[in-house]
Amino acid sequence: MTLFHTGIVYFLFFISGIAALIYEVVWIRMLVSSFGATVQAVSMVVTAFMAGLALGGWVFGRWIDRQRNPILIYGFLEAGIGISAFILPFLLGVSEKAYTALYQAFPNSLSLASLARFFLSFIPLLIPTTLMGATFPVMSKHFARNPHTIGPNVGTLYSLNVLGAVVGAYLAGFFLIGRFGLPVTVFSAAGLNALSAVLAFTLVRGTRGGAVEGKEPTSVPCHDPGLKDSSRPTRFMWAVFFATGFTSLAFQILWTKGLALFVDNTVYSYSAMLATFLAGLGVGGFVWARFLKWEDHLLFRLAVLQWAIGAYGAMTLFIFHGLARFHFADNLFRTAGDNVLAFSLPYFATTIPVLFIPTFLMGLSFPLIVKILVQDLRVLGARLGQAYAVNTVGAIAGSLLAGFFLLPLMGIQKSILLVSTINVGIGAFLVLKSEGPDRSRRKIFWAGAAAFVVLVVWGVKVEKPLILSTSTFLEKSMANGISCFIRKMFPLSSLFEKQEPGRNS
Repeated sequence: MTLFHTGIVYFLFFISGIAALIYEVVWIRMLVSSFGATVQAVSMVVTAFMAGLALGGWVFGRWIDRQRNPILIYGFLEAGIGISAFILPFLLGVSEKAYTALYQAFPNSLSLASLARFFLSFIPLLIPTTLMGATFPVMSKHFARNPHTIGPNVGTLYSLNVLGAVVGAYLAGFFLIGRFGLPVTVFSAAGLNALSAVLAFTLVRGTRGGAVEGKEPTSVPCHDPGLKDSSRPTRFMWAVFFATGFTSLAFQILWTKGLALFVDNTVYSYSAMLATFLAGLGVGGFVWARFLKWEDHLLFRLAVLQWAIGAYGAMTLFIFHGLARFHFADNLFRTAGDNVLAFSLPYFATTIPVLFIPTFLMGLSFPLIVKILVQDLRVLGARLGQAYAVNTVGAIAGSLLAGFFLLPLMGIQKSILLVSTINVGIGAFLVLKSEGPDRSRRKIFWAGAAAFVVLVVWGVKVEKPLILSTSTFLEKSMANGISCFIRKMFPLSSLFEKQEPGRNS
């Protein structure tokens, strides 16, 4: 495989990430008219995305191992994504009519109507998202040659796709929808899918059928001296991968709730939070793939990363406290300019201190876990698909538990401390399962874990919460700040209901 060929493949996955997040922001905007609330629309789209990614990764991951033309299959997947996303608005319109007819037939059953609305919107979204979930194991199979390079290659693919998603979230939220409307935004994303498909088909013709050149992938176990049972690491790594997905999305829900005290619940704030979260994941994956390339003591390194995520998660409480005490967001919004970059600056300046560092550490963790899991390249697609699905199911569980149980029962502060404790617990579990490195490093880890326990105990017992209650904060800190600014300059009705003259949405 030439360097030019590899660059084109990476470029395909980058623009695929751009298109995917453009679709996500657009679908949220579309579903607002059906669900009547931004939070419900976000939950609907995020759930469909996660379910589709898990289903696509699981089904296509097992199938791609029996194929020899992954780039050709990738081209068809991109074409399918573009076509299904293009017709999705029409499918949602049909679903809306079906819901109306069902509601008229059963006008006294509110629970049935709500459930029907959910599934009638969920099923059309599941089609393109399932195809999106298939692209990662399919494209990873293209690079299945050497077990020692699978980590860097998969890490690079993952990071470029996620960084493309950052670009897509920013463009859709702050530029495309507001300037061109929803139809043109959908056309632009479908055009990226079409470009990706055409380039993939062109590569297939240029490489004589698109089969992976070189030797057939072989089984080369990763004998890590830091792994007690290097021949069967997946017995407990599946549980670890599920748990990391659980905590990552639980953190995202909790941090989003905390940041809602500083930025309004609009398409702008959601796009900024999503872009920052994805940027951390993408940069972390890229740094691991291009610069770190760890080969030994993988479990212990993963343990340290999980401890660091948990520790920083607890420290975000102090960041929230500082943002509230010094009216950080208020001052930025008062000085925001009129152009797109200046307008978006306060959103990103508020979200980056909270989200970027822990998501960067999460991005480092993903290719590291993949390297531990993937030992036989002949079943690379199946193993990656399973890992993708398990991690995504954990993410779904984390988002549901955090949103519907932890926040109502425990509040933001104790919920964040609980999820942070789970991350540190994952780290401790991995240390116990690993052998090495030297005792001094292990002692440092346990000392850090002990310090974290002290922090959690103090955070649970403290009488005055670090994060002020929403009502108090809105009355004292936001009265003349960002809440008034956003509501006057960009009211929710203008974002989600009213249309500008001459524009379609």
